[in-house]
Amino acid sequence: MSDIDLSYLASPAALFAAQARETPRPCTWIENEDGVYETNCDNLFAFNDGTPSENGFAFCPYCGRELREQ
Repeated sequence: MSDIDLSYLASPAALFAAQARETPRPCTWIENEDGVYETNCDNLFAFNDGTPSENGFAFCPYCGRELREQ
């Protein structure tokens, strides 16, 4: 066996998972002028009524991180 580090060849999903474990940060949702929430993980979400917390959202349904409203 060689001593060459091949960790850079890991899949993007594995690298993302490792980074998420190392830096647990919230997913921030910001309401735009149309009433649609833009997520920190580059998605959009709209509610018929109320805010994420008023609708029982504690975690982002896209990335799974803790949800923060701004």
